[in-house]
Amino acid sequence: MGSIFEHQPEQPVWLFTDDEWDEQHGRLAFNSKDLPYSVCLVDNFKASPDLHASNKVQGPIDDFYDFRGFVEPWAGELKVKSGKFLIRKVTAIMHALTVVPDGTRVLWVDNDVVFGNPIDSAFEDFVDKYDFTYIPFGEGEDGKFGVELNSDLQDPLDDHTWRVESGVISMTANERSRKLVQTTIAFYMGGSLELAKKCVDEPCAPWVEANLYMDDIYVWTLALRTCTETKQGWFSAGCKTAKVAGGCPEQCTNNTFRYPALCRSETKFTSPFNVLDYFDHRLHGPYSWIELRRSEKVVDPEIQITVKDLNLATLRDSNSTNDR
Repeated sequence: MGSIFEHQPEQPVWLFTDDEWDEQHGRLAFNSKDLPYSVCLVDNFKASPDLHASNKVQGPIDDFYDFRGFVEPWAGELKVKSGKFLIRKVTAIMHALTVVPDGTRVLWVDNDVVFGNPIDSAFEDFVDKYDFTYIPFGEGEDGKFGVELNSDLQDPLDDHTWRVESGVISMTANERSRKLVQTTIAFYMGGSLELAKKCVDEPCAPWVEANLYMDDIYVWTLALRTCTETKQGWFSAGCKTAKVAGGCPEQCTNNTFRYPALCRSETKFTSPFNVLDYFDHRLHGPYSWIELRRSEKVVDPEIQITVKDLNLATLRDSNSTNDR
């Protein structure tokens, strides 16, 4: 599996750690001497006060799982309370957008992203037009991912099946981008639970119902649909396969992305380049099933899904069914 440390980028790199959390759980702080090049280390738990509250037992994320259960469309049956990992990404982004001057380009990449070509003027000119640029991907009516996005709509963002693939995100520091990220955090800190409870009492819009989960692909999507003033761009990633009608007119130089993507410039806000030529997200993060199967490490008690958790979720689901 590749990572961002295979090649040193030209731009400064900030690496967010969980040192305070790790030390509280008997682990050593991160040792930057193990890295192949110098980075700016930021302790996420010191920089983001919301993290301790969100990760504690019976905090807002636990309350959400108690209400909604431990099955999500993307991951299936959860092995850990992954929302407690994923909010850490969002708070790290919030810290970066807060401390840099407005107008600064902030690029987030997961640690399972492999760097390709250096960022050039084509990349910069595109992303600098938007507050938030990401890889979109679609979900079919049967819940399966990897369907073609409907770019024929008058406004493709009206397609409620699209999601945010958050392994590579480019942001411009400004009031709109900070509001978007703060809104995402607020959904983790109780906003999604509040929406889920409302949707029990009366039907919600399809885009709300489809995104009431703790994986950040759903929480980012809720926030983007809520913060309508956000200027968002789409990265073209890979090429549509032969199975998708028409494919892409251009030859694909990198097609490792596993989901059909938009062709270059397919919409007015889709990149004229293939983002995989710059950043290739391998989609094997540390909380994924693959990594959990490989790992023999003990999961922190705050992150574990216990038998009690599952029994509570089953009991609540049974009561909800009886009430219908």
